[in-house]
Amino acid sequence: MQRTTAGAALLAFALLAAACSSGESAEPTTTVPDATTTTAVPATSSTTAAPTTTTTTTAPIPPLVVWADARLAGVLEGYAADFEVATGIPVQIEVQDLDAITPAAAEAIAGGAGPDVFYGSHRAAATLAADGAVVAVPIPDPEAYVAGALEAFTPDGDLVGLPFEIVSPGLYANTALVPEEALEGTDLDRICEDAEHDGQCLALPSDPVTALAVVRSFGGYGYAHSEEGWDTADVGLDSAGALAAADYLDARALLGSLVPAADAEAAFASGQTAFLVGPPSADPGPSEWAAVPFYPSGSDAVAAAAEVYGFMVSSASDQPVAARVFLTEFAGRDAPMFDLFLEGFTVPARLAPYDDAVATDPRIAAFAPAGAASVLPWDPEAGDLLDALGGAVAAIASDGTADARAAFSAAAASLRPDEG
Repeated sequence: MQRTTAGAALLAFALLAAACSSGESAEPTTTVPDATTTTAVPATSSTTAAPTTTTTTTAPIPPLVVWADARLAGVLEGYAADFEVATGIPVQIEVQDLDAITPAAAEAIAGGAGPDVFYGSHRAAATLAADGAVVAVPIPDPEAYVAGALEAFTPDGDLVGLPFEIVSPGLYANTALVPEEALEGTDLDRICEDAEHDGQCLALPSDPVTALAVVRSFGGYGYAHSEEGWDTADVGLDSAGALAAADYLDARALLGSLVPAADAEAAFASGQTAFLVGPPSADPGPSEWAAVPFYPSGSDAVAAAAEVYGFMVSSASDQPVAARVFLTEFAGRDAPMFDLFLEGFTVPARLAPYDDAVATDPRIAAFAPAGAASVLPWDPEAGDLLDALGGAVAAIASDGTADARAAFSAAAASLRPDEG
């Protein structure tokens, strides 16, 4: 993929010029004058004298400040340079821990400071939008995105983030223990029996996101979802499907295979287990491995609980139009998303780089979301849901003796204001 095009540069000029001519006060002009201007002033006397000079210095254009994590920062450097060539505006990329970016940005924006652009999870989008911390990011081609990605950053009608990366669990398989042809079915228990693996068949992380994915596979739900969006008053952790998922998790706990994520990855990487459930960022170790969607219920309902990461534009930015141009014409296009996939096995949020990623490594398809209903809801409700579900899973995983259905029912009740 080419990094940028002359067309993008021309469009960047046009958009910035239009913003300036329309009188948007928050956007500085982008004309870059010479650093100094020297004017000779002739002497008025007949006496020969050295001419005097006047020097005017133009203040440099302030940089567009972007907060991103280390792996993304490396990908963005070339596109930032292209943007500066096209617009005259430098880009300053500051590296932050991924999980720390959004809370730090929210705090800084509240004080009128912080970055112009920052990278974070869609879960924070609703709170940030309600607090007026982010601005809308219009895009020219909404049809170019993976299903569910744009909805994740549209908490109240306006798109407030540009989706870039999708994180969702998939099923890793050690092909030295389980032949790839055995993965064609969806019944994991049957596959485990056919493989006759001596150790534990599956390493299942005992985290709430994985548990929610299992709940959805069994036909249960955390909060109800429809075309209108999330209905957080309709809690489904005690629905029939969710209780069936509780039984499944309970059975895994009794087998000793419902374990912390780090332990699950270590068991799979060392060859102790044939399967691992985890996100694209999981470390499968040195063994040859395949990846397929995770169908814990044995049906064709994939386990899905996706988190979408993307760029947001600060409402405190002095350069909001420049920030939008940087995202929509440079950093948020197909090529950067594919570059990040090549760097770290990630799921691109746009269709073209996603298709290119699948063509490059078909295993990435195992981690794709199944649409808007497969995405996590927004905070604070998402946090409440995962906290409640996490408590239930911890009780089930602790010693295998907890009443799994009762734990799920208690979690559901805690999310209902009239019961919790």
